[in-house]
Amino acid sequence: MPARTTPPIKHLTALASLGTMPALLRQLRGLGGCGQPIRLDGHRTEIHPTTGQILSELHAADLPAGHLLVRCNNRRTTRCPTCAETYHRDT
Repeated sequence: MPARTTPPIKHLTALASLGTMPALLRQLRGLGGCGQPIRLDGHRTEIHPTTGQILSELHAADLPAGHLLVRCNNRRTTRCPTCAETYHRDT
């Protein structure tokens, strides 16, 4: 029986072929191991207050994951052990 490729492997292979894998790894590394990242859509525009000139723009769709990913920061170990560890000594 031939080995079956799982969909996540196919997706990673597609990302690797596009050359976006290094950027995706940088984006994921910023999550610090969060298992339930929050996916944000939209854009951010930084505008100079005096001149009105656009200084920078960030569009979530242009990011490697297609979203801006941020840590969930959940305090419950059952939801996200990595983020819960951050708050371990708060209680």
